[in-house]
Amino acid sequence: AGVTRAPAEGQAVSELLRRAAQRARSAERTGRLVLTSDPRDREDPTGRAVHPLRPEDLALLADLRAGLARGELWLALQPQVAARTAKLVGLEALVRWRSPVHGQVPPGRFVPLAERTGLVDELTLWVLGAALDAAVRLRSAGVRVPVSVNVSARSLGIPGLADRILSALAARGLPPEALTVEITETAAFDVERAAAVLGPVHEAGVAVSIDDFGAGFTSLAALPRLPVDELKVDLAFVQRMRTSPADRAVVVAVQTLAAHLGLRSVAEGVEDDELAEELARLGYDVLQGYGPGRPMPEADLLAFVRARDLLDQPVAAEVEVS
Repeated sequence: AGVTRAPAEGQAVSELLRRAAQRARSAERTGRLVLTSDPRDREDPTGRAVHPLRPEDLALLADLRAGLARGELWLALQPQVAARTAKLVGLEALVRWRSPVHGQVPPGRFVPLAERTGLVDELTLWVLGAALDAAVRLRSAGVRVPVSVNVSARSLGIPGLADRILSALAARGLPPEALTVEITETAAFDVERAAAVLGPVHEAGVAVSIDDFGAGFTSLAALPRLPVDELKVDLAFVQRMRTSPADRAVVVAVQTLAAHLGLRSVAEGVEDDELAEELARLGYDVLQGYGPGRPMPEADLLAFVRARDLLDQPVAAEVEVS
C-alpha cells in the first residue's frame, strides 16, 4: 500500500494519486508500508527485483531489533594485509549476531533484511560505534591501523551522518585516519548524495572505499567526482580468476583503473598464498580473505597478529577487550 496525505503533500487529486502510486510501488519492492516521502525510497538503480518480505523474515527482523537492544550483536574483525609485505594495514569490521533463539545467524541472512527496512540505520550506527571502540583498544595495544565500516546505500541517508561520524571519532579521541568508510558500488551510483555525505568526512581525513567494485553499475565518469581512496574488486571475480579468463580480465582492469586514478587497489576473496602472490604480481596493494585471515573476535585478532608477526612494532602483551 502507498499512502499520501492532504493538504500537506498536495491538494490536486492527480498529485495525491501520483504520490500514492509511487509509494505503492516502493512498498511492493521493499515489502513494507510506505507512509512518508523518504528520499531513500527510490528506484533501485540496478533494476533488480526486490521480493516482498515473508512472515519468517518479519519475525527474524523483530528478533534482530530486540537483539540490538539486548546486546546480542558482536563485531568480527578481518585483517587486510599489504600485498608485497604481508604486514597488517587495515581491519574490516563485520557484524555478527548470536541469538538465543536462532543461534549464530549468518550475516547473509539478517543484514540484507535490515537493509530493506529502516533497521539498517540503527545497525550501521551500532557497527560504527563498536568499531571505533575496538579501534581505541587496539591502538592502545599497538595495532594502529584503520578500521573499515560498511555504509549501505540506504544508510547514506541517515540525517547528519557525516557529523555523526566525525563526532564519534572526536568523542573517542581518535584521529580521522583511524576509520575507513566503505560504500558499495550501488551506493556510489547516486553521486550527488554520496559526495554530499562522504565529502566532509573525506576532507577531515577519513578514507573512503568502494566495495564490490565491478559487480555494480557505477559509471566510470562518476569516479573522479567521488571522494574515494580505494577500490575493492568484488571477491567473485578474484575467486574465479584462475579458471575464467574473463574474470581475470576484470581483476586486471580494476587494478589498472585504480592505479591510473591514484587509488589503492584491494582484492577480496584471497584464499591461499598462490593467489596472493599472483595478485601482488598484478599490482594489487592490499589483500583480504581467508588466506590473510578470517574474520575473528577482537581478542583472537590480537593473538593472530602476535603469532604471525604482522606489525613492525610489537603488540602489547595485555589489552582489555569486551
